[in-house]
Amino acid sequence: MSDHGLTPYVGFDLVPFDIAPSAAGTYPDWEWSQAIEVRHIPGSNTAVVQHMGNPPATITLSLFFDRVVDYRRFMQKQGVVGTLTLLANFTSAVGTVEHKLHVDYEHLDAVMLLSVRGTQILIGNEGVECQATFMRAMDPLTGLAAT
Repeated sequence: MSDHGLTPYVGFDLVPFDIAPSAAGTYPDWEWSQAIEVRHIPGSNTAVVQHMGNPPATITLSLFFDRVVDYRRFMQKQGVVGTLTLLANFTSAVGTVEHKLHVDYEHLDAVMLLSVRGTQILIGNEGVECQATFMRAMDPLTGLAAT
């Protein structure tokens, strides 16, 4: 259980962390980019445009770990597909909701930890702050994982 925040069951693949508080009270959501292929036809003013579908969505969150050992376990999860657990309705993604200790959590399956950057070790209290980017193939209309 986290000493830092009020969400003891937030984490990735059973590694606990807290989402760093936002001064503005707003948090990022999943982002999609379009996969569009454009080919110019030589000798003309024409192009062939193809929509190649929706690539996976990404989200970058500012995280806090109470313990360095949890951060090390988290770092080992880069490139791993697992379950991201957040507060229910924290993002537009849809997962399985579970009620624990009077709080609703949402388990988002098929999420990959893509990268970790901006790591800062807090000397004296053993905490770690970083930014982590997660990726999930999902339908932008429903928020459900793509199958």
